[in-house]
Amino acid sequence: PPEAPPPAPAPPPAPATAPTRARAHLWSADSSRVVVIRDTPGLLVRRRDGRDDRELGGLARPATAVAISRDGARIAAVAGPLLLWSIERPDAPTVLDADPGDMDHLEFDRDGARLLGTGPTVAAIWSTAGDRAPTLLGGGLLGTVSWARFTPDGQRVAFDRLGEGVTIQSLVGDATPLTSADRVSRACFCSVRIA
Repeated sequence: PPEAPPPAPAPPPAPATAPTRARAHLWSADSSRVVVIRDTPGLLVRRRDGRDDRELGGLARPATAVAISRDGARIAAVAGPLLLWSIERPDAPTVLDADPGDMDHLEFDRDGARLLGTGPTVAAIWSTAGDRAPTLLGGGLLGTVSWARFTPDGQRVAFDRLGEGVTIQSLVGDATPLTSADRVSRACFCSVRIA
């Protein structure tokens, strides 16, 4: 009778936990720091020069939205609650909102005093000092917001209510939203100085 083939080698043992992978990287505007957004709970902040990695504590699940201030000194994330860290105290986040709703976008204003957050059912601005309730954009009756941005001067926010056009809302003085009928997929604001 023919000989039986040798048994197949045993597969290597499976790791106890799956390796953590970076889902995305988010740079500060001055390129001094990068936030590594993982597929597991936790965020890592790295300096460009590689001198000082900081693990941000307080996340119970992976973040759905992350923002870093222009100077890289503050990081905000939504992973259930809306959390804010100072890079100097990475293990002591401030809870800006225990239940901000589902958010997929966060952005600091120019000086880091306010945080804009949007998602399928929410568009609001929080004070990073945590000293007041959030300002709901569009009177809180938005429906689905596909994107939102602060203007460079921080005095207005532009956002798109899916299929209803762009709305520009002043954050000072008269806050009556101005809405266009045009659909826009993205907005970019720039400042031009002519000498």
